[in-house]
Amino acid sequence: MKKLIALGATLIVTAIPVLANNDIPIYLNNTEVTDVAMSPQFKDGRLYAYIGTMANLVQASASWNGTTAVITKDGNIIELTIDSNIASINGEKVELDAPAYLVDGDTMVPVRFIAEALDISVQYVEGALYVENARAIDPKTKTFAYIKTDGNTATFNPIEIFASEDNWNYNFEVDFVTDEYLESIGLLASDIFYPTGFYFYDEAPEQEFSLNISPNVEFNFVDFGQLFVSSDAESRDYTTSSFQEFYEGSCYHYNDATPLSDQRIPYELVYLNNEIISITEYFLFTQ
Repeated sequence: MKKLIALGATLIVTAIPVLANNDIPIYLNNTEVTDVAMSPQFKDGRLYAYIGTMANLVQASASWNGTTAVITKDGNIIELTIDSNIASINGEKVELDAPAYLVDGDTMVPVRFIAEALDISVQYVEGALYVENARAIDPKTKTFAYIKTDGNTATFNPIEIFASEDNWNYNFEVDFVTDEYLESIGLLASDIFYPTGFYFYDEAPEQEFSLNISPNVEFNFVDFGQLFVSSDAESRDYTTSSFQEFYEGSCYHYNDATPLSDQRIPYELVYLNNEIISITEYFLFTQ
């Protein structure tokens, strides 16, 4: 028996040894990032990255007003003025040895400074930049989660769905959790798998992540009320790019049209380059 999906790790800050100045590949959690608008580059012996790329790597938001670059993450605000040796972290002035600068109008920010300010591990090894960010979602991967969404962004709480091979009676492919793993987190299979054959494990209910939803996202759900699927259709499975249809279909399970933010239905989220490309409801898991 095997276990399903798990997230979580500790972030560590390390220094970046400066070695070379060529086209520099980027690896996020040991997976190469291929959709980079501009390669990192060295200036005056310091490694810089395009602000948009850096923000994606550290799961932050970035803005630019013509003179100042702002990176925001988890309530932390980093401000860097172009060509200035003074930056700001949460309003506190700090001195820089690598000021931000412009390349053809694009803002380049110092990698090490941003990483240390946000407790992200970065290393430059053998001509490549390695970023270890436990809160980033490796492309391409998926997880089950409770979600809150307005169709543009999704805030979600990752969970694990444990399944028992001994009493799994559904036409649905899963991996199965080991008894040893359950015991290691204080659970017993005999207690949690009756009568459904599965169990939702929420290790950190307070843990939430937010990601943008791709404009080309696919919403998948069981059209239980046949709002969009015809009565003579062979299956009630429904796929749409319309958030409104997804919202109406998901809320139909509740007589009082409970908002998604109050539902406790786990959805399967699929990510590509830190953007959600698919949200799927499995009616099997509807509570």
